[in-house]
Amino acid sequence: MIEGIDRITYGIEDTPEQWERVHRFFTDWGLHELSGGTSSPTWETLNGAQVCVRAMQDPSLDAAIEPGATLREVQWGVIDTASLQQLHQQLQSMPGFQSQGVDAAGVSPDARVSCLDPHGLRASVLAA
Repeated sequence: MIEGIDRITYGIEDTPEQWERVHRFFTDWGLHELSGGTSSPTWETLNGAQVCVRAMQDPSLDAAIEPGATLREVQWGVIDTASLQQLHQQLQSMPGFQSQGVDAAGVSPDARVSCLDPHGLRASVLAA
């Protein structure tokens, strides 16, 4: 059903020093930078998973689960649309449930479902 992590997203302090530290850290670890810039860089790991970094105040991020820079979302990939539909059904009653592109008619190419885990961290599922 779940294939693995496709992407993680961190929120950090929006200062030039923090952006430089993030860039140096992920570059030193050998990740390939997919998109640069000082406000929303994304790196790729050797297995194709992505690491996104956003400013802590970015309105697209859910609330932080702890003070300061921290993990804000984990996106999991599933092997097929049937698995995504099954998770859609199972997660509907979870706090913070959100659904995009999944309905009785099927699953769209950009479909995803998500909810908040018991700590408030956004967990998303996408069809791989």
